Amino acid sequence: MADTSGSVRIELPEHDRPPRPGETDLERTDPDLELTATLVLRRPTAEGDQAAAAQEADLFAVLNFARLNGLRVTESEPNTRSVTLAGRASDFERILHVELIDVELNGKRYRRYDGAPSLPAGLGEIVTGVFGLRARPTRPRPRVHHAGSTEPFWTTVDLARAYDFPEGTDGTGQVIGLIELGGGYDEQDLRAFFSEHGLPVPSITFKSIDGATNQPASPEAIQQWLDVVEGRREESDCDATLIEAAQMTVEVTMDIELAGALAPGAQLVVYMAPATEEGIYKALSLAIHDEQPRVDVISMSWGEPESFVSDAHVSAITQVLEDAAQRGITVCASSGDFGAYDDPQNKTLCVNFPASSPLVLACGGSTVVRCESKIDNEIAWNCGLHGIPASTGGGVSELFGLPPWQSAEHVPLSPKGQPGRGVPDVAASADPHNGCAIIVGGQPCSSFGTSAVAPLWAALIARCNQALGSRAGHLNPVLYELARSERSPFRTIVEGDNGFYRAGAGWNACTGLGTPKGRHLLDVLRARTSNSR
Repeated sequence: MADTSGSVRIELPEHDRPPRPGETDLERTDPDLELTATLVLRRPTAEGDQAAAAQEADLFAVLNFARLNGLRVTESEPNTRSVTLAGRASDFERILHVELIDVELNGKRYRRYDGAPSLPAGLGEIVTGVFGLRARPTRPRPRVHHAGSTEPFWTTVDLARAYDFPEGTDGTGQVIGLIELGGGYDEQDLRAFFSEHGLPVPSITFKSIDGATNQPASPEAIQQWLDVVEGRREESDCDATLIEAAQMTVEVTMDIELAGALAPGAQLVVYMAPATEEGIYKALSLAIHDEQPRVDVISMSWGEPESFVSDAHVSAITQVLEDAAQRGITVCASSGDFGAYDDPQNKTLCVNFPASSPLVLACGGSTVVRCESKIDNEIAWNCGLHGIPASTGGGVSELFGLPPWQSAEHVPLSPKGQPGRGVPDVAASADPHNGCAIIVGGQPCSSFGTSAVAPLWAALIARCNQALGSRAGHLNPVLYELARSERSPFRTIVEGDNGFYRAGAGWNACTGLGTPKGRHLLDVLRARTSNSR
């Protein structure tokens, strides 16, 4: 088919991603391979009916372009301003003026492209992102090695009591969305876990993105993973695929069990997507724009170093996070488990995205040193063993400037010497020595990492929403205002470090404003709501 994409072209900016260390080119992608790509369209600058008309015109232009170039439209989502197209690899190469290359990293094969993608004038102004052709997987979660880490420190009941979750609330009427990127959960594990806590299994809705399914790892894979975590077995002696599948299954199961037990009245929606830029964008977009059910709070345990994500991906995710703020949805994201050096291979100071977005409540981690009837001493989480670092992610963004609500917090300059958004905003227990009892693959083990903090904060916000009768929405400006008041709802962490930054009074780049005093948080939010009426 002739190229109908026009002679005058506009290069799509900000699509570059640096190769990962060890990435090897194999060969050109099979020209006849069937692929899909998601095109993200610009946000209309007009408002009301004019915005709707402009958005409809943009959508029509993209659909017409696809038809003229022999591509099939598999999805068209006006709410999220995105279109998914299907066709052969050679069709996408011709239309975007790139060459697709198969590459390999750590035994995984995926694609990248040579050249900057471009589109004909007019269309290039409409399309702000193209995702799916470059199918590099997201970075897997770190495997935290700690002897005895499967001996939990407390139950979810203990955890809720330690952080003083408000009594008389359980999240009833709230919907918590969980963004998951592979793995799955076993209903037998959930029945056993919630039965132990004297709770019914929560209402769980599973939503698949691009064919992703609920694929929990086998009990044998989970056992291998536990043997590695506890130091009984060398990771090099295990099947890497099984270990990764187990890790992802633990991740998904942990999110469900923690969110479900800490907000037992809430409905949970699991958005399962491929672990790619396209999958992440689609999962987050669906969660934010979903109407059946309508999500109130989102928990994301995924993140990558800012240096690893393309500016186009950041721009696309920022668009949907802006939609979340407009719809009153709070988005909680883990700040990462690699400390201040979120790019440990290159030993680079950097922070995790999307936690670095000012539109996200970035969740860091703590270690509880002493806890009797209440938490008496808490420090920044930093306890890597066996040569593997593991600590609360935090630092200063190179992508986002200093937001107004952090201007009084003495956020240090970024590694490049510029003012930037400080990460994290809040924290809670992340040390596996202080982990919460969960059940995965029929085995009792411990929650761990900032991945456990995001669902905790999501559950706490859901319970506050329930009591207030309204959504908290983009909560960051409010939390920073409250933290500066005499009735701060945070326990400030003043000890410990994350490999570069130290904890200290006020906000810090290890644990943010601190860990929650749940009942106090609800009280000050309620007072603030009453005063604003």
